[in-house]
Amino acid sequence: MPEMDGITLTNEIRKKYSREQLAVIGISGAASGIHSARFIKNGADDFLRKPFCPEEFYCRITQNIESLNNIAQIQLAANTDYLTELSNRRAFFRNASQRISEYTKRKVSYCLAVLDIDYFKKVNDQYGHDAGDQVLKVLALYMRKHFGVGLTARLGGEEFAVLIHGLDSDQLYNKLDDFRREIGVSALPAGDTQISITISIGAVFDSTENLSKQMNEADNALYLAKDHGRNQIVISGSEEH
Repeated sequence: MPEMDGITLTNEIRKKYSREQLAVIGISGAASGIHSARFIKNGADDFLRKPFCPEEFYCRITQNIESLNNIAQIQLAANTDYLTELSNRRAFFRNASQRISEYTKRKVSYCLAVLDIDYFKKVNDQYGHDAGDQVLKVLALYMRKHFGVGLTARLGGEEFAVLIHGLDSDQLYNKLDDFRREIGVSALPAGDTQISITISIGAVFDSTENLSKQMNEADNALYLAKDHGRNQIVISGSEEH
């Protein structure tokens, strides 16, 4: 290679892309085994010695693609709630922190909200845990419907979170309230029966605090929504609901 050899190129590629993101296969006509070892030490996933037959090349490529796909599936499973297929708590905290930092720099209005199903224990007690799980799944579908490209997650149990942006504060509030209202008037299918539920929401708008503090503020607002009678939204720092 005119400007850098394959080993140096591999090293430079690894500075930008991890093994989870990109597979690198070193190719060389050098006979020494030291050469292949240097490729591997500098970040290559595999090595082909020239000359090679097309079948070997195809097999190496296919094997590395399968490895990348397996890694992607493992990462997806590690970041996804198994029941609802929303983001899990860990993934939400990581991604929300990054997005909020970006929104703040760009001065984009956003809302962080925590929501909880009212009296969910009664649903489980009356209809059984299988029906309760089905309610959680259907609620997740409604979240995807209403919040689109927003970040949605199941934090645990019957508690969920959403991060939405791109509208002014009134419009963001209205999106949350439209969601709350639709849930309140819908009969959610759960096996052979249909179950009516309501949700309470605690929300934070355009806060300058870090994510952990904002989540605490949203949680406190959620508790107020419960105390005020449930099936409503409370905004952190106000009594509006």
